[in-house]
Amino acid sequence: MSGWRRFSPSRASWPGDFNLAFPPERVDPGRTDVTMPTTPRSVGGLTPACGDRAEALYREVCDTIVRVATPKAAELAKLLETSSAR
Repeated sequence: MSGWRRFSPSRASWPGDFNLAFPPERVDPGRTDVTMPTTPRSVGGLTPACGDRAEALYREVCDTIVRVATPKAAELAKLLETSSAR
């Protein structure tokens, strides 16, 4: 997650010009019955407005959205799920 600290667009001002959120990739290798719409997604934004925009976007293509407070929390939820599934 060190990339979050380095993110610094040169011509955009934040907050305002863009929204930044993170829905970690979730896959289950080998399963053919799981698709993007049926896989729950955790979504966290840098601000509540960023999270709102990302949640609205993913609600268009996913059945279940789990809203978390931050991008880091979204990634940690995925890591916890991945490490406990083995």
